[in-house]
Amino acid sequence: MKRVLIYLIAICIVLTLCLTFTSCGHECEFSTDWSKDATHHWHACINEKCDEATDKAEHSGGSYKSDGENHWKVCALCGMEYGKTAHVYSSVCDISCNDCGALRTAEEHTWDEGVVVSEAAHSKDGEKKFTCSVCGETKTEPILFTGISFDEWYAAFKINNFTYTEIAEAKGSGTSSKSSVLYKFTGHRALVKMGEAEGDGEEVIIFGTPNVDALRKEIIDSMKSIAWHYRFAFDTESRSYKPTIAVRIDAVGEYTKDVEIKFDDNNNLVEINYVVDYEMLGMDFTLTSTITISDHGTTVVDVATDDGVTI
Repeated sequence: MKRVLIYLIAICIVLTLCLTFTSCGHECEFSTDWSKDATHHWHACINEKCDEATDKAEHSGGSYKSDGENHWKVCALCGMEYGKTAHVYSSVCDISCNDCGALRTAEEHTWDEGVVVSEAAHSKDGEKKFTCSVCGETKTEPILFTGISFDEWYAAFKINNFTYTEIAEAKGSGTSSKSSVLYKFTGHRALVKMGEAEGDGEEVIIFGTPNVDALRKEIIDSMKSIAWHYRFAFDTESRSYKPTIAVRIDAVGEYTKDVEIKFDDNNNLVEINYVVDYEMLGMDFTLTSTITISDHGTTVVDVATDDGVTI
């Protein structure tokens, strides 16, 4: 047993000596400067004949550098250039690299006449798609609502039954006034009521198709500068159209962009609002007007005769 024990102790001593001679024989001290190659960086031991390293990692971060054909990054930690690759472009017409943004001289897009994807409507702008004949790239542009067409505008007021209400308020120079006008139209008669906004007003019944049509035309003509305005944009939040350039308000002969027109889900014109500043007799005023068109196809004008019969 003693011989076996002595034998085992001897083996342990030999192994310990082997480990001692194969190690670097010191406690490593690492450089504060980075060592690096094409893909990694690290802090190396500064002792001679020691290959120990710490903090080894792949290059990362940093901003792009580029030349005419390639781009690469400079490592944010060690300053080593890495990851050199060729520029990438989406097409022969693409002027900037998809990765680094480097610019180049490219082919010019040649766009076709475009295809209408959807027509402009009273609830949203339309869309038109264009295709480049050089590279095949596509782009879309909105088809803007360009006001109510001549036919649409007249159709809005030629339905047999509708109600037109306008509330207008003028304020300025220490004074203000608020008035209202109400028209109820049927095919051959119309009720007209005018007065102060909160007052009863006086009602007048107009008979006969020619007279009623003349009144319709008067209303149509009074607002056509708004309706036929040639550039509106659809405002999603308010679900209304607003002009992109100023509109002339014929009532005061001034221009404003504070205008909106609204349609219902059936494309009926239902509301026109505007605010415009103007001058009169050397005084400044602001006119606010709200026009509503309602009861499409359902308005009724009952007229009682002297003998109590409704006609």
